[in-house]
Amino acid sequence: MRKHPLISVLVGVVVLLLLAVLLVPLFINANTFRSTLETQLSSALGRKVTLGNQPGGGQYFDRR
Repeated sequence: MRKHPLISVLVGVVVLLLLAVLLVPLFINANTFRSTLETQLSSALGRKVTLGNQPGGGQYFDRR
């Protein structure tokens, strides 16, 4: 039985998307967006929101 090439392409795309989702957090420092998130969450919830330091937030590839 021969596989349809479209299935192989779709499986490849799904695998690449999963890899991207797993690797992107290594390159983005989550603490960069902390103040923006706190402001937007506080506004949406109608109460003060504070977020602590986010461990592992891009610490491996932080380009300061």
